[in-house]
Amino acid sequence: MIENSLYKYVLSLGDDALIIGQRLSEWAYKAPFLEEDMALSNIALDMFGRANLFLEYASKIKLNKFTADDLAFKRNERQFLNLLICEQPNGNFGDTMVRQFFFDVFYKFFLEELINSKDSHLAAIAVKSYKETIYHLRHSEKWVIRLGDGTQESHKKIQDAIDELWIFTSEFFEDNKEENQLIEKKIAVDRQSIK
Repeated sequence: MIENSLYKYVLSLGDDALIIGQRLSEWAYKAPFLEEDMALSNIALDMFGRANLFLEYASKIKLNKFTADDLAFKRNERQFLNLLICEQPNGNFGDTMVRQFFFDVFYKFFLEELINSKDSHLAAIAVKSYKETIYHLRHSEKWVIRLGDGTQESHKKIQDAIDELWIFTSEFFEDNKEENQLIEKKIAVDRQSIK
């Protein structure tokens, strides 16, 4: 029972990174300027790396019945366990930055807690991912402030994005029954504690 809960937990964390990484990679060659194109591509690559670490661990939990690639590419859309905010369309640049900002803020606090997991694999992934997340948060935060304090139009776009995406942030803090078992064993993060 605990093995299945752990598998779903790890899979969901991998799916979050995989899906938001795919969304960010859609900005390749379309970002406002070259440096930002490179920055978003690098953040997407970090997300794919994080996804791979989680999906490889999920594969080990299931005794290597399938590979990380199988989990990434051979499931149908209903089998993914990612947060809905990760799936939201890129929209304009402000929409993407607000989505990324919400994601980064949550994962900063989430990974700080996951570092203390009794599961050594999860703790090790959290340590590596946390360092990257600090950079990602700095990047998205600067853009939200820059666009929010910019022109009247950029301010409106950022505010519209916040208004539109805010509804998805409540899902960050929803624990499920299976996750609660892992929280009791100090494997998973109590999402309510970081709210």
